[in-house]
This record gives sequence, C-alpha cells and structure tokens, in this order.
Amino acid sequence: MRLLDELALGAAHVVGFDFGAAPAFALAAAHPDRVLSLTIMEAVIAGLAGAESFLSGGGPWWFGFHQAPAGLAEDVMAGAEDRYIRFFLGNGSRRGVPEDLTRSIVRAYTGPASLRAAFEQYRAMPANARWNRSWAEHGRLRRPVTAVGAAAVRDATARQLCLVADDFQEHLLPDSGHIVPIDAPEAVASIVAARASSVRHP
Repeated sequence: MRLLDELALGAAHVVGFDFGAAPAFALAAAHPDRVLSLTIMEAVIAGLAGAESFLSGGGPWWFGFHQAPAGLAEDVMAGAEDRYIRFFLGNGSRRGVPEDLTRSIVRAYTGPASLRAAFEQYRAMPANARWNRSWAEHGRLRRPVTAVGAAAVRDATARQLCLVADDFQEHLLPDSGHIVPIDAPEAVASIVAARASSVRHP
C-alpha cells in the first residue's frame, strides 16, 4: 500500500507472481478499495483451502531449508549465491532466463543481509497462513480475480481463489515453465490487460 501512496495512486490493478502473491493477496484482502483487480500467477497462498492435493506430498525441499532458524541458511549459502540462484532459474524457465537478468537477480540476493531478507519470506509463512485462514472465515474478494497457472503450480492457485472470489477467471499455460513472465510474457500481458480493460473504475 505504501507504494501506491508514494505513486499517488488511489487504486491499481495488482499482479503477484510466486512470492509476490502473498503481499498482493494481503493488499486485496485488507484494502480492497485500493485494488481494481487481482491477478495471482504460479503461487500457493498459505493458509487458504483448495490446494490440499497439490501439497499432499509436502512442500518443496527448499521451504524447510529456507525456514530454518535465522542464520543457518544464510551461513550455508554465503559465497554460493550465484550457483544456488542459477539452479532455481534454470529449473524454473523453459525458455531460459536472459543472462543480464540473471546477473541482476544474483546481485540482488548476494550477501548476508540480502539472503536474510529473502529467507524471512519463508519464515513468515506460518504467520501469513494464520492470517489468511482467519480472513477467509469471514472475508470475500469482491474485485475481479484471475489465477494463472503453468507447469509447476498448475490449477492449485485457481482451486484456492475460486473459493473466496466473487468474480473469478482461470487461465492455464501448460507450455510455460514456472517463471511465466519469462516463458510466456505475451500471454501474461494479454491476460492482465484484458482483465484490466473489463474493469470499470469506481
């Protein structure tokens, strides 16, 4: 919400990908007057029902590693950021992440403070899940909501959001890897633009 204030925007079309889904969903749930539409891509929203079958085998291995007590993951990763991040980018995209973008991402996550900031997102997941469950007991998303799934999360996001959204659309991009903005930028832009153009500003 602070970003909207800094940009002097009363409301915006909000898009969240992967871990960006958590703040995007929280903004739409807690401040619906600031969100014209919500699009969530390739993410499971902690605490919301609907993704039980997707999570039946447990979360990905790195969730537990990143959630380890503060300091452990940072100590293990120090000096190996480039190799570790390239592993995830290489597995997350079928098209391939451009080298200049890869280097920028590596720089952003290099160093103890940057690693700590990255891993704290995972450590906050239990608290986020409790808040989301509490909100879902009484809340609904009244603004238009769109779920975009690809090869990794598939329809899990849609199965969550359809339970709490009044105006819901689902799009599946089976030929895209997890990093949909890289693998399917044209499709993503088209989905977001079409949804935004259909929304009447209050």
